[in-house]
Amino acid sequence: MARGVKDLRDLICLSRLTIRDSDEEMDLSDTDADYGNFRTSSSLENGDVFRKDAGVASSILATQRTSTASKDELFEPHVNLRRSKKAPLPPVGIGSRPSSSASSGSDTAPDARSVGHDGNFDGILGYMDEAVIADWLMRTNVMVEELSDWCCHGDNYVRFAHFWLSGIPPAQRTQLIGMEVGIVRDEMERAFRTGRESGDVTSLALRKLLSAVLREYPTKLLTSKGPHIFLEKLDVLTSGRSEEYRATLTDVKVRTRNKQFVQWVLALRAFALLSVWHAAVGFYRTITCPGAQGGLADEQDQGTVTADSLEERCVQAVQSGAVDVLHYLSKVKKADLGVRDGENRTLVFIAVTHNQPKVLTYLLTKVHPRPDINLPSCTGNTPLHAAVNAGNVELVKTLVKAGAEVNTANPQCDSATPLHLAVLHGDKETCEVLLSAGAQVSAEMGGQTAAHLAADLGHLEIQQLLLTFSE
Repeated sequence: MARGVKDLRDLICLSRLTIRDSDEEMDLSDTDADYGNFRTSSSLENGDVFRKDAGVASSILATQRTSTASKDELFEPHVNLRRSKKAPLPPVGIGSRPSSSASSGSDTAPDARSVGHDGNFDGILGYMDEAVIADWLMRTNVMVEELSDWCCHGDNYVRFAHFWLSGIPPAQRTQLIGMEVGIVRDEMERAFRTGRESGDVTSLALRKLLSAVLREYPTKLLTSKGPHIFLEKLDVLTSGRSEEYRATLTDVKVRTRNKQFVQWVLALRAFALLSVWHAAVGFYRTITCPGAQGGLADEQDQGTVTADSLEERCVQAVQSGAVDVLHYLSKVKKADLGVRDGENRTLVFIAVTHNQPKVLTYLLTKVHPRPDINLPSCTGNTPLHAAVNAGNVELVKTLVKAGAEVNTANPQCDSATPLHLAVLHGDKETCEVLLSAGAQVSAEMGGQTAAHLAADLGHLEIQQLLLTFSE
């Protein structure tokens, strides 16, 4: 499900989750990340804040008008919010230090060691360049839409997940993430250029701010569970589940009572998060489709298939043989591996028809409760019927070893058992496996036993084998 401009605008800009009636301090730490903890302002409750055609950047600076023509072109008409009793903020990005209303209360340059103490970054946030923030949000809109469209199209998410879990060496994955975080740091240098040039904003302060905003790095993403955490965030950002999406975009450890700073911090969070995740997927696209240029669109049209549910992704993981992705979906996402497709085929059945022995073994030995090994599809065949029809004796052995019923008859095919099918295919080895597992020689398909079929088809060795087991 693709995310549009309105989604991000509502979450980052003057959303009901970031504005309060009073000047009471707002804590955006993890303890207050739940959106239910925030109250709406009266103007927002009245529903008159956003025009339907307004973009993200139109509201990010809704409490402060710009004076230049170029900025007027960037932003929609601003919202007349209830004014704070505090003194107004000075213009951002013109070299002046933040006033007491924008900082921690001192008229001196913030001490780099004290910046970020207890999550308070007011001393440097006033130096952010609003034009850069607007640029971030416009780019973030594009990234979130591209990422959503690509991940929910065909089996893209499963293919990327397999690459992220097993296809890229851990050291290279760490290097890739670190490089993208470094690019975000460079973007922050651009946003705080005035403060950096004046010496009022240090590199240490920016590193602290980034750590408070992009909390996944490095403490989570670079751990053994990092790949799973990355995929979980990717799923949240692209799946359309609004509550998790909101919680993800507000997972910052910043404390401020300045409404405008809240918006800027959330904008930085969204931009940093989408930049890293979008770049990682883009890297995968580059190495798997070298001819791809720009965005995340596939070269080949995959139709309009969408796959934004756990069940669909489980089926795709089985079809592609991605045991690692199936394990992730089962253990981390708690997916139901007893799911069936539109033809009533279980994941066991699908693993057989797609010749995925590793997936089949995983389903039969590692999943609890185990998917029904004998459940027939809408054609009446069981997974064992399908394995015999495919002529794959190894899959037959795996199913038999796991306890598959060898004498199940297909009522839609003259009561054919797996043994009848093996004889029809002239597969002596499979016949021997089935007979050793207790297949009944006397069972009839359309009035004929397996021995009759072998004789009619001239399979003399199979006929002799059947006679041996019938004695």
